[in-house]
Amino acid sequence: MDEAADYLRWTRRGLIKVAKRHGLCMVRGREVTFTKADIVGIIEALRPKPSGILVGRLTTPAVRYALPGSRLYELAVKPKLERQARKEAQRERFAKAREEQRELAAESKRQEAAQKRAAKAAQQPSAPEPLDYTNRDSNYWTAARKRQLRAERNGGGE
Repeated sequence: MDEAADYLRWTRRGLIKVAKRHGLCMVRGREVTFTKADIVGIIEALRPKPSGILVGRLTTPAVRYALPGSRLYELAVKPKLERQARKEAQRERFAKAREEQRELAAESKRQEAAQKRAAKAAQQPSAPEPLDYTNRDSNYWTAARKRQLRAERNGGGE
């Protein structure tokens, strides 16, 4: 078997698979044996079959259909086309539903952002209250008041 695999430049396993598929080997348990005729048969079995019309004798197909054309169409093609049309319609419905969901999600995000901006604008006073420079309480001097004090000192009271 190793000689046959080397001769064909295949792996042992690949050679065994092809030989078993075409019935071109002798199997005894785990042992697989080839004859020269088996190797030649493997080579012939794997050659591509000629596809030309003039090659070999012309044969007729083994099965003939006695159905008229419209009946054959109804039995073979029409159900497939109907299935395809149903699937396409379903895909379109799902795509439309997904698009609507995306639009609703985007709209809700826009509304949430607008509400946050409105809440933030309502919290911030439009004109800052005047600072009490004499207040020494540490709780009075928040970060916002400290920024306001720095802005007044650096910017000239703006």
